[in-house]
Amino acid sequence: MLNQELLEEAKAAYDSGNYAGALRGYYNCLKQQQGAFEPGEAGLVYHMLGNCLVKMRSYSDACKAYEKALLDTSYENLTAVHSNYGLALTSLGEYRKAIEQFETVLKDPTYKTPYKTYSGLGNAYMQLGDFASAGTAYRNAAVDDRNPAPVKALLNLGVCFMGLNRPADAIETYKAIFEFNPDHETLSKTYANMGQAYVAQNMMPQAVEAFENALRDQTYQLSDAAQADYLKATAATTRRDDSGIDVLGDGVSGMGYGAPAGRRETGYEEEPFASDAVYGDGIPSADDTGFFTLPDDGPDDLSVLLQQNNLKKPHRRGKVVLIIVIIILALLIAAGVLFWQGFGWPTQESVIQTMLEKNAAGEDVSDCWITVSDEEEAVKIEKIMNSVAPSTNYTIDYLDKGMMESEAIVTVALPEGGTVRYNVSLARDFSGPISWIGWKINGIEFAFPSAQDEMATASTSAGADEPMEGQADQAATDQTATDQAATGQAATDQAAAEQPAADQAATDQAATDQAAAEQPAAEQPAAEEQPAEGEAA
Repeated sequence: MLNQELLEEAKAAYDSGNYAGALRGYYNCLKQQQGAFEPGEAGLVYHMLGNCLVKMRSYSDACKAYEKALLDTSYENLTAVHSNYGLALTSLGEYRKAIEQFETVLKDPTYKTPYKTYSGLGNAYMQLGDFASAGTAYRNAAVDDRNPAPVKALLNLGVCFMGLNRPADAIETYKAIFEFNPDHETLSKTYANMGQAYVAQNMMPQAVEAFENALRDQTYQLSDAAQADYLKATAATTRRDDSGIDVLGDGVSGMGYGAPAGRRETGYEEEPFASDAVYGDGIPSADDTGFFTLPDDGPDDLSVLLQQNNLKKPHRRGKVVLIIVIIILALLIAAGVLFWQGFGWPTQESVIQTMLEKNAAGEDVSDCWITVSDEEEAVKIEKIMNSVAPSTNYTIDYLDKGMMESEAIVTVALPEGGTVRYNVSLARDFSGPISWIGWKINGIEFAFPSAQDEMATASTSAGADEPMEGQADQAATDQTATDQAATGQAATDQAAAEQPAADQAATDQAATDQAAAEQPAAEQPAAEEQPAEGEAA
């Protein structure tokens, strides 16, 4: 079993770029290893030893370390070991052995960086002079969607086309590089290579322009072959050359990056730990498109093939990104307008509904209120809610939406009959990172007539809808009817009070008449002094 503390120290040294220290650390892990290796431990240590040796340009020793790592069949990242082993072999000039390692890597569909392996494979074939196989490998590296920088593969692909005496296709390949916005140095190299391809096509004015673009800032130096072609193109544009014969510069490998990138260690796997990611259907095959077929009637149309293989995808991606940015900005502007108009989620209406439903059910309503910070506020809210009728039968008579605050008048139907009205104030909730888009209750109080009138006046001055005015007129009509009913009731009560008096007067008159009939005629004038019946009534 490995000493985990030593293993972590070695890994930390490697991650910090101290490869000599990491090398010593991994050797110490082997020296102080106790008992037998756990499955995968030997593969891990030897893999990292190989990586350290590559960084220190000790390729032969690195190959030995990778060979020992491959012996541990339980190591979960053997594919990366094969890839790095192939790159180390390429650096030693063992190109055919390197090709075997790269081909082993490409059989693993779960390998997460196949474009690196295709680039290494192309380098090995290039060194063997097999430009067709090298070009196929570089093409596959360039069209791999996981390749973040396909420019290098495209540049080497152009060199392969030149090696195949297909300068027109090389020119199209170099043009495709411009779609990727390459860095300044790569851009200069691309123009220099394109200049040589134009010379091969006997397109001297275009060649001069390409060379001048490469030398525009006077920081890039042409290779000997490119310099010779530049002089040739310049002479042809000043003195017409009718021979129609042009030759490639000495050594195609002197173009662009010069010798292929096989001796650079930048493509090595620096992270030996395996990933669980599984990728799609693998790498597109050059055989499916005839990319490197050489028909008798001329070369295939590279621009069409480039389009078929999505080599110009960054240009389309740029448009897609721009469209997405515009859509996002439009959505943000729309959201800002809605926010300013008082819209949010949860809405004012839904918060009021939730509060009344929970209150009617006897549940806690604290989540409907602006965040309660202390016990005193909680007691205050509890007292307020005790005054709110426990009913879910309600109507929102008025709602004034503001950007940060809103006001509502709510009429609640009481279970025993009748109604009660409340003024409900709401505010934006800033208790969470995104909760500010919604609303919560900030206060509740009874809606007295003065408050209602004030709200109605505010609504009218703000251009409230006509139904509110109609409601006010209806209330006035109802009040008039109520007043008339009260007046009628008062008249009825007065009549009822006067009726006994009238009955008594009638009784007294009857008794008086009877007495008058029984008295002598002499006493008749006294009877006449009694009030008349009509007057009593």
